[in-house]
Amino acid sequence: MPPTVVSPTLLTGPRYNSDMVLDSTETTQSNNHSICSPPLQWFYMPFGQTSDTISTSSKVVPPVWRPFPTAQSYSYNGNYNNTTSPLFDSNSSDPTWDLCEQFNDLSIGNSLNQKPLRIPPPNYLCHLCFKKGHYIRDCNQARPRIDGKTPYQGKRRCFGEYKCPKCKRKWMSGNSWANMAQQCIKCQMNVYPHKQRPLEKPDGLDVSDQSKVHQQMLCEMCRQLGFYCRRQLDDMGLIEPLANLVGVPTAALTLLISVLLGYPLAYVYRTYIHKTQSKTGCQLFLTLSGVLLCIFNYGFGVHHSLSAVLASYIFIHFLPTSTLLVPVTFTYHFGYLLIGYYFTTTEHYDITWTMPHCVLVLRLIGLSFDVADATVPDDKQSKDMKRLKIVDKPDLLEIATYTYFPATLLVGPQFPLERLRRFLNHEFDQFNGYKSYALHRFGHGVLYLTLNQVFALYVPDAYLLSDEYANKSYLIRLFEIAIWGKCVIYKYVSCWMLAEGTAIYFGLTYADKNENGEEQWDGITNIKIIRYETGKKFHHYVEAFNIQTNFWVAHYVYKRLKFLGNKHASHILTLLFLAVWHGFHSGYYMTFFMEFVFILMEKEIDTALSRNEAATQFLERPGIKQVTAVLCNLYVCVFGGWNLVPFVFLGYSKWWKVYKTLNLIGYIIVPLAFLIGPILKIVLPPTKKRNENKKVE
Repeated sequence: MPPTVVSPTLLTGPRYNSDMVLDSTETTQSNNHSICSPPLQWFYMPFGQTSDTISTSSKVVPPVWRPFPTAQSYSYNGNYNNTTSPLFDSNSSDPTWDLCEQFNDLSIGNSLNQKPLRIPPPNYLCHLCFKKGHYIRDCNQARPRIDGKTPYQGKRRCFGEYKCPKCKRKWMSGNSWANMAQQCIKCQMNVYPHKQRPLEKPDGLDVSDQSKVHQQMLCEMCRQLGFYCRRQLDDMGLIEPLANLVGVPTAALTLLISVLLGYPLAYVYRTYIHKTQSKTGCQLFLTLSGVLLCIFNYGFGVHHSLSAVLASYIFIHFLPTSTLLVPVTFTYHFGYLLIGYYFTTTEHYDITWTMPHCVLVLRLIGLSFDVADATVPDDKQSKDMKRLKIVDKPDLLEIATYTYFPATLLVGPQFPLERLRRFLNHEFDQFNGYKSYALHRFGHGVLYLTLNQVFALYVPDAYLLSDEYANKSYLIRLFEIAIWGKCVIYKYVSCWMLAEGTAIYFGLTYADKNENGEEQWDGITNIKIIRYETGKKFHHYVEAFNIQTNFWVAHYVYKRLKFLGNKHASHILTLLFLAVWHGFHSGYYMTFFMEFVFILMEKEIDTALSRNEAATQFLERPGIKQVTAVLCNLYVCVFGGWNLVPFVFLGYSKWWKVYKTLNLIGYIIVPLAFLIGPILKIVLPPTKKRNENKKVE
């Protein structure tokens, strides 16, 4: 850096004022009756040059005042009285050096008042220059603090967390002054920190929450180095470098790898364990595999599921089966899950130990119901209760195997203990079509995972919150929300298919043979692809999507609320249970409320059309049927995407912004759902008896 030149006329202070120099000179001139003024001397501050006399405890090296290198020395005759000027010292032969020494004393004195440096850990890297040996506040590249408000308009400073909406890259601001956009090095587009509010947008989506611990997100330097700069090198795992390279969160990549690891585990089990080991040996292998997968994903968080298994064993064997087993088990497991949500929930969708635990909670609560159903009289048992009831209480190892079954531990699907017992008793060994069916399901899972990634590049989640999306035409916005909704669903579909393929390879999922004598291995399938892709109403989506969870809530919640005597009340309470099971975010409750509204409206329309013969015949005409099918498919695509917005964005400020961008179109269904029935009864009066009604698909 070039030296900074300072003129004596710019110097201020009571002692070194240039006016005093002139006054002194004029006094001398008047007294001696001769004109003699000293020549101007220039001084400079050599930044970056360290003096040996300066303390090393200074955070910023203090400036050293020296005469300009080209300055010339002047000698004065006796006519000039150097004692009359305050710039000169009578004990100094050179007044210029005397002035420099006094400036030096001032600089060094200020530096001695500074706090000493704190020594960071050996492997700690500065967040600004990415070098060891100092914190960011002691970095030579750090900006000095200024008086007044910070760039956050007086708020405490914090680091900026950036995420590119196009390529999904994540990085951190290099310092704590991240109040403006930074450019993504890959997409060459400006990105605002989504943990701060931009100054030019006072109504921004997210205000920086200073109460939370800063998340360890990757910056670009971290991607080059291959580890977290905010973490010591010894703590770096095996997945972080690969996640950095791919550009996905480490937890998501770990989850995907765990699901895929189920295939080699299934191969080892079917080849070396299933037919050669005893039932206890098979249970030990399955339990140990599941525990290791849980540790691989959540580390010490495995103790939550272990305690749940132990609690279920105690409840089943030591509580009265017919009276206390179900309420105590339900209260304990569901309450434990909600407490976990309370301590781990953030404004984002987090992959933590609560994700597999919510699957485990339903499984263990269902187990307590099945054990209790064995005490119900046979004449009061439903068909499903007779099929799923557990007469012989399971021991601790069997409960652990049921909980930690590797194929269904992390993402589901649900299945009853009755199926696991049949599997371990080799009832499915005579059927050999599981390999081809598992490969078929694996291929579908990879296909939908690819579609999810492709659609995510076109319509990422952050895109719906951008001004670019809001400024497009309304029809384009509706089209893109439909594509985005498909993208979200495909993420879940791909995970379920990959997990189901693992369960098929284990041999757990055999159902029966179809009318053509072909083996069916869809005993625990969670998605019906054809039904979902060709669905023309939300009821079709419910039938085709998350099948096992829907069966669970229908069997253990909805049908158990029959005593209310009202189907709508039972339906509302069931959906409320699902919303609470997902978490505390307002988006979950809005999603399930809108699902109830859409299904209620569709039932009213179906009932009115099916009871009017003229309307039924009109809708079955060639051409009319095809046009109706296309329009209905567009309806479920657009409003399906609309209904998923709160489910994905979770927080009210985000999903409400997207809803306003779409002009709140989905809310026209709310009054329509309650008014369409009486209106259609007037417009389309019933012409058929109830037992002659035909559903209009």
